Amino acid sequence: MLANEKTTVKDLLQDLIDINESKAVYEEEPGKERKLATIKEVKDLNLEDLYQLADLLGMSELYLKKRRERYEHVD
Repeated sequence: MLANEKTTVKDLLQDLIDINESKAVYEEEPGKERKLATIKEVKDLNLEDLYQLADLLGMSELYLKKRRERYEHVD
């Protein structure tokens, strides 16, 4: 789901439920044949919604802390 100023917690939760309850998730690229999404692609879909949900709830630190830690360990 692409977030905008009108995106709500309910919208994001519904999107996450829809993705995870579907029997098959397809990744579509313009001009290409429709293909089944990989596990990584489904995780990426979920993760974007989860980041937006954390932002809406004022809990961005849940994912920002982990990102900072990841980059601090890279030399």
